[in-house]
Amino acid sequence: MLLSSLGSGLVRVAFTHGTTTPQLPYVFQSGLSARQIAGAIIAFMVGLFLFLGTALAAPISVTDESDVTVTFAEAVDRIVAFNAYNGEFVRAVAGIETLVGMDGNALKEVGYWPDDGSVAVAGVNQREPDYEAIIGLEPDVVIFPRNGAWQEARDKLATFDIPVLVLTGWDPLRHTANVAAIGDITGHPDRAEKLNAFFTGYQDLLKERLKGVKKRSIYVEHGADYHAPTPGSGWHDMIAEGGGDSILSDIDIAKQPASKGSVHSFVLEPEFILKKDPEVIIKFHQRSYLPASKAAQKVHFDSLLARPGWSDLQAVKNGELYTVNWFASGACSKIIGSLYIAKWLYPDQFEDVDPDEAMRVWLEEFQGVKDPSGYSYHE
Repeated sequence: MLLSSLGSGLVRVAFTHGTTTPQLPYVFQSGLSARQIAGAIIAFMVGLFLFLGTALAAPISVTDESDVTVTFAEAVDRIVAFNAYNGEFVRAVAGIETLVGMDGNALKEVGYWPDDGSVAVAGVNQREPDYEAIIGLEPDVVIFPRNGAWQEARDKLATFDIPVLVLTGWDPLRHTANVAAIGDITGHPDRAEKLNAFFTGYQDLLKERLKGVKKRSIYVEHGADYHAPTPGSGWHDMIAEGGGDSILSDIDIAKQPASKGSVHSFVLEPEFILKKDPEVIIKFHQRSYLPASKAAQKVHFDSLLARPGWSDLQAVKNGELYTVNWFASGACSKIIGSLYIAKWLYPDQFEDVDPDEAMRVWLEEFQGVKDPSGYSYHE
């Protein structure tokens, strides 16, 4: 059954089958000591057990957000991920070498993703995958967020036996389940647990310190001027987790005209903000891993102060206007953004909490990139 060698002496272990009882004869070359023979037998048994353990390993099954269960015969090591959040999860849990493809929209982040071609472009964005490129990459699985083209991809890639998982990395409410799923399919549940401990540690801290706190009103603007998230957006969930009472909390997107945008980017009239007069205002800007210079951030900050009517807002009068890089606010399923919000809304309760340090850990320990720092601005 098996031949193995030890140094210059040969140890043969063979299974033979007679007509009655199976025998296990050993043939040892002269000159081997009893210790060498024992070591050879132990080595053989360990190898046999490892072989059998691998051969008999249980399949890996995960159920995704579309309620589809996908089963893998073994841990995967080639993943195409659409949406930067999903790519970050794969890198944090399984290493950048597991990530063979991403969408071009995510990869355009200068300095954040490899620029040597090791992570190939697999489509324009999460809604426009390049199926020819995906098939050529021979991935074990392709991951889409729920607002991506996962249904079409599942149909088209089924012919090539390439499974599709629906995991939405940008959703803070799905963070732990999605990270655990990536840990399971890649064979790195320990790394997934470490990332989830980082996330839930801050999540638990927020819940504990916000107990009984009277919520303060807040206006969070991100992207274009006078655009803000409403209920139904992960950005709105981020505000709530940070203890904020968004001035858009009562807006039902289903009752709004299409021209008003989406839950992620609802278009406001400037008068709406003046009427609501929030206690705190935060503007997310410059969606980039590398933050703008402090001089450039000041220019942007001053442009907010110069908006018509804003000098009369209580947030501006009380010095509670802040700006923060959009990239940082969305980090790690937006838990970093929740920390910034809680810190600025309730400075006494979060005096010892440093969102910048949390961002450093996320970048350097989980993403393996340098923390450039300087993501926020306030006067």
